[in-house]
Amino acid sequence: MAQQLVPINLPIRLQCLRVPARWKYEITRWKDGTEMIWFSASGGKNETATPFDAWEKRADFFRLREGDSDALRDFLDGVGLFTSASIEGAIAAGAEVGKTAKFLPLDNFRWVDAEDGRHRVWGDFQPLSADVIWATRREAIREMEKPKLHLGFDVLDLSLRLAALRSGPAAVITTFAFSDALAASVRIDHLQRAKIRRCQRPDCGIPFAAVGPRKRKFCGWYCGHIVSVRKIRAKHRQKRKRGAR
Repeated sequence: MAQQLVPINLPIRLQCLRVPARWKYEITRWKDGTEMIWFSASGGKNETATPFDAWEKRADFFRLREGDSDALRDFLDGVGLFTSASIEGAIAAGAEVGKTAKFLPLDNFRWVDAEDGRHRVWGDFQPLSADVIWATRREAIREMEKPKLHLGFDVLDLSLRLAALRSGPAAVITTFAFSDALAASVRIDHLQRAKIRRCQRPDCGIPFAAVGPRKRKFCGWYCGHIVSVRKIRAKHRQKRKRGAR
């Protein structure tokens, strides 16, 4: 007997939480002259989680110049955790430690409060290489522009809670790490049949999603404003040149 989906008329909310963290990076240099940059995070377990807009942070992430570790560190401070850990991964990590300590520590999680209640976030901070972070960005851009069915963000698993919010009941999808918020934003754009374009500001050029019939040329108001100001200044320069002849 075929299973049927039960229709439920609830609004869907996306809640992207910044799980507090303080990031730093170190450079490991090898004898052959190559080097590896490692980002690690710590602290923040007693701080309150705060929501952020996935699309705004995605644009900020795309605008970073690859290789600028200082800018990347500042960005990571603003989004908190970069990758999430499942309870299975947390238990496996605890079991590995427990082999020598003769116990199974399962305290590598934290509680974070949000509008829909408390959430348990599993996993200690794990060091990430800068190469992995930049590769994540390239993958997200590829998925935006050329999605691969069943190989990309369309198979993303996220946490969903049926919650009674101040604004009314809703199905709340929550992300606890920026990489999940990034993937969710890309997937939602695809489901909304958004047109993926490149910002027409020459020194920006990041991909962005345009929903609806209006043909947007820029990723945001700021880029459109900058291009407009540059055109006005160029006209003024031309007028001054003609006047000086």
